[in-house]
Amino acid sequence: MIAFCIIIGDTIPRVFLSFFPFLTDLPILWLLTSRRFIIVLFTMGISFPLSLYKDISKVCPHLVFIIWSNILILITIVGKS
Repeated sequence: MIAFCIIIGDTIPRVFLSFFPFLTDLPILWLLTSRRFIIVLFTMGISFPLSLYKDISKVCPHLVFIIWSNILILITIVGKS
């Protein structure tokens, strides 16, 4: 769980900045470039709700989204390097 938070916090703000470099100038959207905000957002919005399931089989549809998100992040990082 901690590794997920660290990876998300290190990659997502950079991905947002690479696609939308003007985010730091916008009033509220600059939070999307903040590492701490992204970690809290993804932990409270994705990780925490998924961990509340009693039956792990209910998580399977969400795993497809997570795998595709990781592939997209990987392609973005490799493409920008």
